[in-house]
Amino acid sequence: MQRNKKEVLGKYMESLGLPVIDIEVMHVIHQLRKEFEAKAARDLNHLGLSGSQIDILGTLLIYKSTTSTELAELLKVSKANLTGMIRRLERKGFLARVESEEDGRSKDITLTNYGKEVVEKLIPTHFEKMSKNMATIPLSEKKALIKNLELILKPLLEEREEHNRD
Repeated sequence: MQRNKKEVLGKYMESLGLPVIDIEVMHVIHQLRKEFEAKAARDLNHLGLSGSQIDILGTLLIYKSTTSTELAELLKVSKANLTGMIRRLERKGFLARVESEEDGRSKDITLTNYGKEVVEKLIPTHFEKMSKNMATIPLSEKKALIKNLELILKPLLEEREEHNRD
């Protein structure tokens, strides 16, 4: 007999005197994140890239050139984790480290011509496919969803910033 994770978590929340609906919201957000990542992997898997590497390439497509510190902040990952991903992407020819125009002592990370060509083809197609999944949701409900998700996100980000300061 397979138990329903949502029901089990719901009963646990009830036993703590916490609203069951909160665990349902968290469960749906968790499932959605996993499905978005799985969809990205299916759409972009033929490149042999991880979801995190795809995030790096997509971010560089938008920001053009950035330091590893700024990129880590943008992606909400540690600089240590980012270093290995950058190294692997560099070996595959997707990006390069170039001398910073602002500070000759540091390096900026940028897409190579090959990386830019690949990402410019794939990312828009991927976003088009993802957007089709949301096509039936009216604009007003999308805006309300964003507002509500930001209400959940804001205290989490504040807590993380506070933790990072300590």
